[in-house]
Amino acid sequence: MKKILLCLLLTVGAFSADDTGFFLYGDIGIADTDFATGPMVGLGGGFQITEFVGVELGYNNFGETGPFDIDISSVSFAATFGTTLSNGTFIHGIVGFEELEAARRVYV
Repeated sequence: MKKILLCLLLTVGAFSADDTGFFLYGDIGIADTDFATGPMVGLGGGFQITEFVGVELGYNNFGETGPFDIDISSVSFAATFGTTLSNGTFIHGIVGFEELEAARRVYV
């Protein structure tokens, strides 16, 4: 049976100290599987190459899920595309790759 991992994310914010194009961000949310629901956290950063194109690298930890205490985490790499609207709102989309890793803890 295929298990689906759903995440509800709230972006904590993107922080940039100056106009170099580098930024940091954080995510908090809920990871929901067929076995359990729990908190997830993410952390990442990137570089805005031009006004419209950027790249980012992130790490997410979805916590321990299921009856077997499986710890799920991921690393992602993505290209971001966006623009600023006339009212100052920045909209963007992300296209990328995310690799999930599941580690089972065995207690003896």
